[in-house]
Parts: sequence; C-alpha cells; structure tokens
Amino acid sequence: MLAAAVSCVILLATACTDSPILPNEPSDSQAYLQTTDTLADGNLNLAASMDEDVVKWMAELFSEQTGCSVSYAVMGAAEAERFFLDLNGSKKVDVYLGGTANLHERLKRAHLLERYLSDERVHHDTRFMDDDGYWSSFCLELYAIGYHPQAFAETFENEALPQTLQELADPKYRGHLLLPNPDTSFGGDTWCVSVIQSRAQKEGVQLLENLLNNAETYAQNDLTAAQKTGLGMYPIMVGRLSDQIRMKNAGLMIESVVYPDTGWTITPVALLSGCGHPNEGKAFIDFVLSREVGRRIQQQCGSFSTREDAAPPPDSQNQLSDYPLSKSGWAYQNNLLREDVRAMLDQYKKPA
Repeated sequence: MLAAAVSCVILLATACTDSPILPNEPSDSQAYLQTTDTLADGNLNLAASMDEDVVKWMAELFSEQTGCSVSYAVMGAAEAERFFLDLNGSKKVDVYLGGTANLHERLKRAHLLERYLSDERVHHDTRFMDDDGYWSSFCLELYAIGYHPQAFAETFENEALPQTLQELADPKYRGHLLLPNPDTSFGGDTWCVSVIQSRAQKEGVQLLENLLNNAETYAQNDLTAAQKTGLGMYPIMVGRLSDQIRMKNAGLMIESVVYPDTGWTITPVALLSGCGHPNEGKAFIDFVLSREVGRRIQQQCGSFSTREDAAPPPDSQNQLSDYPLSKSGWAYQNNLLREDVRAMLDQYKKPA
C-alpha cells in the first residue's frame, strides 16, 4: 500500500474518544481509487466540523487507500463560519467536511463552493442533497434527551424522567441541565433553531428561553456533553443522539429519549472554489459518499447515513423512520429566525 501522511494542522474545538476502526472491507463503488496513480504524491487540505476522531479515521483510511497526504483542521460550526466568511479561509482549504447544511448554503451563496456532482450521489436520498450540486450530505443527525440513570434518580428522587422538551423546561431542572455550546459545537445553533421552528413562533421562543435558563453551563460540543452526562457529572442533557450512543457503547452510563418532533440536521461535504488540489478534493468527496464510509458512519459513529444501501448494523433497534422526527426539516434555516436565535443566545451566555 502506498505510504501517506496524515496531520492535524490546527485543532480549534475537538472532542476525542477512543473509537475502534472497523476492519478494512472493499467498497461496492470505489471510483476514487481509479485515480490512485495521480493521488500518490497528492496533498489534501481539509477543514472539518466533526468529532476529531471521526475526521482522523476518515483521513487515515483515505490516505491508506490512495497514497494522498491529508492535513486537517477541526473547528466548531460557528468558528468555521468566521474562518470562511471573515478570514478568507477558503483560500487555504480544499474540502469542507461536516458542519450544517445551513453553513454550506451560506458558503454557496458567497460563491465559495465549487459545483461537483459525484457519481456516488445517486446512492443517497435526494431529499438530503443540494439540488444545485454544490454540497452533498452523507449523514443525518437527530437530537435527543440524554440522562444518567443513577445521577438523575439521586437528584430527582421519585421523579419521572422528562420525555419532552416542555417537561425539561420545568424550573426544577435549573442548574442540572447540560447543553452543547452553540458557538463551539459542530451543529452550531441548529438545535436552538429546531426548538422554535417545530412550533408556533411565540411558543417556540418561550420554550427555548426556558431551556436556556435551566442550563447552568455549556459543554464544548455534543460529545463532551454526552461524556460528562455519562460520567454522572450532570444528570441530564440535550444533544445529538449519535454522541450519546457512542458514549454508551464506550461503557458510560447514559440512556437516551428521542423526544416528539425532535430536531434533525444533515452533515454535508463540499469542494471549495479555486482550491489548490481539486482532483484530490473530488476524490475525497467520492470517498466520503461511498458505501464503505456510509456503513462505518452508522456502525462506528451512531449517525444515520443518507446512503440508501448502507443499512443500519444488525444489532440496531431502530430505523430512522422509527423516530418521531419533526415534519419540518431545518436543512435550510430561515435567516431571520436564525438572527433572532443568535440575539437570544447573546442574552444567555454561559461559562464553559
């Protein structure tokens, strides 16, 4: 196998956890491997808004299979927005991996993305793809209430576990609820917007205010929130279901409740316009959209692949259709609503 290098050039907001890498297996479609000869001496600069250990195994596997050297930077969605839109970061990066479709849409409108229609897109649910071809999603995240059974029982003796956000907004949970920081988490403010968007405006705003009031502090991101809850440092949290699953599989004591009309977000990948390594970037996007990565995303990361032939692992208890998703998706946020949420978050700054 061709030798390649993987390096993390900057780490702005990471959450590391040991996660076993599945044995290598051939992919049904590996078009990117047909360009191995041209990638052997290639380089790829990757910016990512995903958990660092996931980015690491993706970069290592791509390098192993193609010989292309990969350097990556990990940052929260809000930091990525500043990096690309305010600091001209697109000139330094070939591919942006992760974050939210909302951010990818803003990058597209700013003419910072290059259109690329990977052949692998045909295997993915078209509902979660950019119709214009500037970004392609590869997994879907949904939100859930996570709790530590023992810590919850000790803190709220003889109390029933909240099953909805309305119940969690009760003042009795003030100081006991842990939320991921909208400024450093990989989903940014998507969860906050989802709370409002799935309800009437006035009701949603009041509910979000009550939930923010109940949170004494923020965790750096969803994975850190799940980790702290799984260790019993906090009895209850709200965040991405996939991170709660990962911490449970790692042996921590955390259970999850997917609440009615839960929020969800898709995770895209895109090529930066005018990037220095377009061939390597396109090959990496093909790789991310491949069946092999789709299966690993579900089995290893607890996320749902948008690839239709990447079935959940055999021991999975639920299909995506089993969850009470809101009928309103927030792959594309209303900009005015997002501005209202950002103004509200400024009023509820929390210590990290």
